[in-house]
Amino acid sequence: MKPQTRMGVVLKVPKCQERILAKESEVEYFLSHTHYTRLVDLKKLRFIFLAIRKYAFKHLTDLNKLMILEVACGKGGITLPLGSLGCYVRAFDINEKDIHLLKTKVNLEKIQNVIVSVDDGYAFEDGKYYDIIIASEVLEHVPDPVRFIENISKRLRKGGYFIITVPNGFGPWELVNQFAGRLYHCNSIRRILGKAPYFKIPGAEHIQFYRRSQLLFFLSQFSLGLVGFSNSDSFFAVFGLFNKPSKKLEQIDIALADLLPHWCASGWYLLLKKE
Repeated sequence: MKPQTRMGVVLKVPKCQERILAKESEVEYFLSHTHYTRLVDLKKLRFIFLAIRKYAFKHLTDLNKLMILEVACGKGGITLPLGSLGCYVRAFDINEKDIHLLKTKVNLEKIQNVIVSVDDGYAFEDGKYYDIIIASEVLEHVPDPVRFIENISKRLRKGGYFIITVPNGFGPWELVNQFAGRLYHCNSIRRILGKAPYFKIPGAEHIQFYRRSQLLFFLSQFSLGLVGFSNSDSFFAVFGLFNKPSKKLEQIDIALADLLPHWCASGWYLLLKKE
């Protein structure tokens, strides 16, 4: 198995997924359309790309014939790579500013196969059914995950893939984040540090904290079964809360995550199939 590279850093492809890759140049082309630079985010994009290739391989179809829905797309770190595949991409977010920025980029680059809008996951309905739905770093922010998944999963075809990425609610990153967040949001401490008072941004903080077994049981109630899984990063992810880690430390972190049991990881990538 040949090692894969991105920005001069080796990223390995799992042996079970290696045969799905036609050419590494396809992966690199996909990654070249994102503004992401952190290796853990590029690892996530690689997981998403391999999942899409796996779906196309199993259904004997071309990538450009797929229909993909991205929920809470933000500024397009995943949306634009998806668009580079040539498939129909529907993306939405509740954040009007982010959608304006993404729409501007889509229009400037004249990307005709990507449609973006301001929409709410609780109420989204466009009358279409999708081969693949992606919700990346979303469920931890949702006040009513039952209502959210119930609505979004209706748009997924039977046999379709639902890709979810989420923090380990009791992993090293989340635990340190909760502790550091309390300190960082304390206005007394902020005054000492010479910072402006903290104002809570609606929807920005994590309000759901999942264990993997709990999350999988919850998703199974919507006929979503696990068919693929990967840890995202590990212990060293906590350094990102305080300072940007070196690429070498990032590389070690994501490689270590692949060796750890799921409960030690800082986050997870889940590939689910609708039964």
